[in-house]
Amino acid sequence: MDYVLTLATPTQYVSVPLTNVVRIVPLALLKEIPDAPEWFLGLLDLEGTSLPVMDLGMRLGLGDPPDYLLSTPVVIISQDDKLAGWIVQEVLGVGKVVHGTLMHTDLFASGGPPFLGVARLAQIGLTPVLDPARMMEICLVNQEYNTMVCPPQIHEKLQDL
Repeated sequence: MDYVLTLATPTQYVSVPLTNVVRIVPLALLKEIPDAPEWFLGLLDLEGTSLPVMDLGMRLGLGDPPDYLLSTPVVIISQDDKLAGWIVQEVLGVGKVVHGTLMHTDLFASGGPPFLGVARLAQIGLTPVLDPARMMEICLVNQEYNTMVCPPQIHEKLQDL
């Protein structure tokens, strides 16, 4: 991995592989989903494609939500032909990973926090790098109606329970 996009959440910086970033758009009207987790803000209609949008800081437990403005950035992420929007406080920019290698990948390999590892960036030092595949495992279960909106592999796991 050579480059990452660094993002600001309420309490710290995190990064995502640049290859997973489709584009950055300003916040638009979202279709709210009843009984969704607090971090799941709704669905965004992006040029005819509906995609889930989450507050990245809240999803990671990194603080309370900020006041959302029309200028609030939504980072559109792609993973395995799926799209999602991550609302962040600020997009800090693209950084080159020193030596092109992530560190401490073994700490995140066994299903813990949704990171690939830690990158050293010349501009800001160490930053955790999000794993887009694990972040895409959004699964909302409405207990009252027993309905689901989730990827097929998660749906199958829940059926086995």
